[in-house]
Formats: sequence, structure tokens, C-alpha cells
Amino acid sequence: MIHLDIRVRPADPDADLDGDAGQEALDSAARVATAIGGGLTEHQPRADLRILLDGAGHPLCLFLH
Repeated sequence: MIHLDIRVRPADPDADLDGDAGQEALDSAARVATAIGGGLTEHQPRADLRILLDGAGHPLCLFLH
């Protein structure tokens, strides 16, 4: 099984990752992943992380730090 970790960054390189820009970048990346077939898991343990599964159940983690 493959587990992918993808680092997400706001478009503005000077944006605060812990602020609204970081959350918007993470939510935007999650929307793209769900649009192409991923699904958010029920358990999301941290604000700086989104865990998704592909159609076969392989995990994909989007993270800010």
C-alpha cells in the first residue's frame, strides 16, 4: 500500500501557515482531491492536516508544515 504525504502552501509565500491563508490553501487542496475521487476521512486529528482516501482506500495526507 502506498501512503502519500503532500505539503500544501498558500499562494503567498509570506502568508502565515497557522492563519486563514494556510487553512484556505489546505481546504482548497482537499477540494481538488475530492473532486478527482478522494474522500475525506471521518477522523481529522489536526488543524494543519487533511487525511483522504482514494477509491481503493490508499491514504493521502495534505499538510501545511
